[in-house]
Amino acid sequence: MAMNFHLADRGMLILRPKIVSEREKFGARRSLEM
Repeated sequence: MAMNFHLADRGMLILRPKIVSEREKFGARRSLEM
């Protein structure tokens, strides 16, 4: 149980920066269009 939680936690740490960078890219594209 503790091992699974640790793996899930590590997965979130890896995924979070990707989501943020995608959001930044989308925001930059949006500001260029305007």
